[in-house]
Amino acid sequence: EELEDAEEEKEVTEELAELTTENDDTKAEIDKLNEIIYLVDNSMDEMTAGAQEINKSASEVSNMATETMDNIKSMENLIGKFKI
Repeated sequence: EELEDAEEEKEVTEELAELTTENDDTKAEIDKLNEIIYLVDNSMDEMTAGAQEINKSASEVSNMATETMDNIKSMENLIGKFKI
């Protein structure tokens, strides 16, 4: 009976060691996933900031184009006054 108890104890110890190893592996994979999530989140923030800058620049260009057109019309009106 002592032999059986010793064998059972050995099996339990081995299974516990295997579960501990699997648990460590699982934790390592979860840590890797958390790192990837962190990197993706930061990348999304950077992309959002970049898109906002692009939209701001496009708006500025549009405003400049409108201003330029207004200036051209004003000049045409001024030049029109001097035509004979």
